[in-house]
Amino acid sequence: MHDRVFLVIDEATMKSYLEPEPGKDKFVVAVDAKYNPTDEENVESPGYKGTLRILGSLLWDELGALLIMQSAFLENLWPMAMHDAEGVYRGIRVTSVLKFSSYQENLNWRLASEIVPKLVAFRRRLEFRQRR
Repeated sequence: MHDRVFLVIDEATMKSYLEPEPGKDKFVVAVDAKYNPTDEENVESPGYKGTLRILGSLLWDELGALLIMQSAFLENLWPMAMHDAEGVYRGIRVTSVLKFSSYQENLNWRLASEIVPKLVAFRRRLEFRQRR
């Protein structure tokens, strides 16, 4: 795959493919060939041990591309897997910061975000003119 990473199929990986459970995805284990354990724990990737479980569907399109472009290595992806219930990297996820329960709330927010900055700028201009 890459000179820095190789893949391992352990018992859990075999089970994920041969005996799939509902709600659980198939994965493989990627191993960092350049991983060198130290006594100091990495602050950005706490608990990283040189391996990463990754969804099989992300192997080539995501992990392969990240490694070839050298934009991220396994250690960089670990924080996105360490809080997963199964410890599996499921890809980079972008979630919205604001969630609205209805279309009306969304529309209200969009209108306010367009109007309020203009009102603030208008008020500042008025205050500036009054000071003169």
